[in-house]
Amino acid sequence: MKIASVFAAMPGDQSGLLSIKNIVSGTLTDLGIEPEEINLGYRSLPYYDGIKSEYMNTIADVIRESNGVIIYLSASFGLPGALMQTLLEHFSYPEYAGLMNDKNCFIIANCDDNTGAMAMSAMELAIYNIGAFSGAKILVDKNFTDKMEPESKNFILIEKLCEDYYRALRQQRVMYRPAGAAIQTKTQQQAQAAPVDEMKYDNNTYAAKNDEQKIQPVYDKKIAAAPVPVENFTESQQQDIEEISKFFAKKFKINGEDNLEFNETVSITGASSAPKTTLAQRTSALTHHYKAGQADGLKAVIALSISGKDGFEGHIDIDGADCDFSVGTAEASDVSIIAESGKWSEIIKGKTTAQKAFMVGQIKVRGNFVLLSKFDQLFDFGRSND
Repeated sequence: MKIASVFAAMPGDQSGLLSIKNIVSGTLTDLGIEPEEINLGYRSLPYYDGIKSEYMNTIADVIRESNGVIIYLSASFGLPGALMQTLLEHFSYPEYAGLMNDKNCFIIANCDDNTGAMAMSAMELAIYNIGAFSGAKILVDKNFTDKMEPESKNFILIEKLCEDYYRALRQQRVMYRPAGAAIQTKTQQQAQAAPVDEMKYDNNTYAAKNDEQKIQPVYDKKIAAAPVPVENFTESQQQDIEEISKFFAKKFKINGEDNLEFNETVSITGASSAPKTTLAQRTSALTHHYKAGQADGLKAVIALSISGKDGFEGHIDIDGADCDFSVGTAEASDVSIIAESGKWSEIIKGKTTAQKAFMVGQIKVRGNFVLLSKFDQLFDFGRSND
């Protein structure tokens, strides 16, 4: 069995949802399942503009192979957060039609205003329209996530929901979809708007049919779009137009007659569109792949002193099911790892272990050496640092 885990929390809501995610991951680990992680907070999808994204292809591959999808999302103003809405928009690309068909989803939404129920309903409707269904769901807020210490009622509630969801996947439960309930996916033809100049009106007025009392347009006179006087453009506006023209000239390249090919390597700044992350950010991503089931109640502070071009000072705080990363020097630590940035990058990519690097003198360690071997077991190294 495979489960995809989609984390789409906005920065202000990440800590609470990460705590829930650690409980879910720990429960599934105990059941023999390692969720395949998709973290939109770490690497977000680009704004959907009708063009297929390579990162979306990666996400689609993970979801395609999964039996179920766990969704962690922020919500406000009665809607799922921007990260989740962007993902849903990418699902409308024709190539992904049917990707979510019959996927059993576990929706975990965090909302701190009074519109959480609306947002959950909107999310359920959205996944229904792309072929999936919610087999389990929970709406939480800060009051809930602040009270999730081990063995608390909130902690146990998440565990039980996760176990119920796992059981439903094992039993291959599906949802009945009435005939005619079409799955909503866009096509390129639907996305194209009708040409404006085909609409003809008489002096912008409308005539009502007396027999049906419905407003109908009178097709007598074609309305031309009002021309914009170029001489009224300011110098600033003219510069903006030139910059946009240069951008699209780079964004698209001519490949044969009247054939435009999209150039994905060009961004609005002229740099590569691939997200660039620092070593500290990639280290922080380890917390999303924390194996809470391996901690066994461990409490420890692991200080990091990384030197070199992408060096930083930071510390990983482990407290049972919780794992956090902070940049800066720790007030106190149980073990300190001192490494050069290149070697530390190899460790978090899973190319070597911290214990092996220490044994051959590639890193230095101060404090409780026993924690070093434990550290190598606590994270799924390399999952988000390819």
